[in-house]
Amino acid sequence: MDLFVGNLPQDVTRVELDVLFLSFRPMRLRLEQRGYAVATVIPDRLALRARQQLHGRPLRGQTVEVREFYARNPANERRGHKHRTRSWPGPERRCCERRTL
Repeated sequence: MDLFVGNLPQDVTRVELDVLFLSFRPMRLRLEQRGYAVATVIPDRLALRARQQLHGRPLRGQTVEVREFYARNPANERRGHKHRTRSWPGPERRCCERRTL
């Protein structure tokens, strides 16, 4: 399972991330320059335990955010995960109905 590790300091090093994930043995750890990393942890049960134990842990004064990583679809970049299955938050309106103030 791929884990998103966010809210990292800008100058975090690979060694610091290795120490953070020491007990979870990530298969692959990819550090991005924008303050996040992606860790691949196998098996999934170990990845879920890593997510529970590392989420909210401080790293150089910032709390680390760990969640499951979802790759974005490049054609639809701004919509959230499973956006079609969520219900619409407001009342439905037809295209020719006017808004009331």
